[in-house]
Amino acid sequence: MKTKALNFFSAIKYQLIVFVLLMGQAIYTMTSFRIGNVGEFMTVYYLVDLSMLKASRTWVGTVVSLLTDHPTQAWINGFAAVMLLLAIVITSILVGKVIKNVENEIRPQALIAAIFLTTGTFTFYMFSVNFGFLDVHLFIIALVSVVFLNNKVLRWLVPALCVAGFLTHQLFVVMYFPLIILVAMYMAVAEKRGRISKSAVFVLSIASVAVVALWTLANGPDTNIYTPEQMLEVIEAKGMRQFSQDAFENMRWQFFYIPTSEYSDVFPMEELENYSLWEYVKGWLYYTNVLRGFSLHKFLSVFSFVGAFSLAMWAIWIMCIRNTESKLKKLVFVCFMLAVFAAPIGCIIAVDYIRWCQAAVLCQFGFLFFMFYTKDEGFKTTMAQLGEFFKNKKLLLVIAFVVYIMTVQIDVG
Repeated sequence: MKTKALNFFSAIKYQLIVFVLLMGQAIYTMTSFRIGNVGEFMTVYYLVDLSMLKASRTWVGTVVSLLTDHPTQAWINGFAAVMLLLAIVITSILVGKVIKNVENEIRPQALIAAIFLTTGTFTFYMFSVNFGFLDVHLFIIALVSVVFLNNKVLRWLVPALCVAGFLTHQLFVVMYFPLIILVAMYMAVAEKRGRISKSAVFVLSIASVAVVALWTLANGPDTNIYTPEQMLEVIEAKGMRQFSQDAFENMRWQFFYIPTSEYSDVFPMEELENYSLWEYVKGWLYYTNVLRGFSLHKFLSVFSFVGAFSLAMWAIWIMCIRNTESKLKKLVFVCFMLAVFAAPIGCIIAVDYIRWCQAAVLCQFGFLFFMFYTKDEGFKTTMAQLGEFFKNKKLLLVIAFVVYIMTVQIDVG
């Protein structure tokens, strides 16, 4: 019996270690900040579904509607906790499996990558701080999509998952879609077996997101079957609670494109037809705080870290480019590098700097562990070279890790 238990632990030890680290961070964070309730603004997104209108931020509400007719606040809190747990479980399984199957000579590098993934405040930490935000759903969709891409049958579901990602939140396109589409791109160009189907899934995923994005952005508000006031009544009855005026105005903005009363004079939607493109963009950026509330020191405080992290990842991808003969693979590694620019694009759209940077960081970790999984020769050579470089520079690695874990995010929301 003891031998079986030891064998079982040995088989799942890496998964278990990752799980304990991530769960420990989540419990400590949520306990320290007394987090446990989904915020009022986010609760709306658990109640509005696709039967009310065809737009982003409706997918989670649709899933909730399939599970219960009246999701109370306690139910929504529990559902959000389950989603956070699910993200941790899936990540633990995938990362643990990669570490277990990687070659012995580069396993230390995979372990170091896992340590950085599970301890950083720019990785899973934000899922706990922003408890109930839709980001964790986007992340789960991305993880499941990457797993499905490796299956010749399930990969055909990836375009549909990408559509679900966009319907969860439109900023999916700059958050976790890069992880899915660039993994699909690598598989299409690097693996000869099934190249046609992999290429087709790659193209279909891009096309599906483009179509649903253009259609919902152009027609989404017109598909509403309720006025804003009627929708408020419906979701209050559905959730068996009342919402504040601020939550109502946020709902009107997100689903009806009606600006809050405080800024309606800056961006009067009733005059939108007479706006030039620049006036529309300027008014929208002002409304979303980018021009009105831009904070240079907060922006720099976040990007100083993300910039340093990106440079470290760029060093890896540049080495991979040098160690790879295939021009198509070189192109993929260049795209891995360019993916970090999704973060500043997100920051132009909205001032939730940390959320967009978190997504960029997690995507880079996703690329890294995917390459460990593929056992790409150029990547293996790169990891071996890095191992040799740090062989006599362990203190430098320790210092980098200490700085990394001491980086504290600043609330810029």
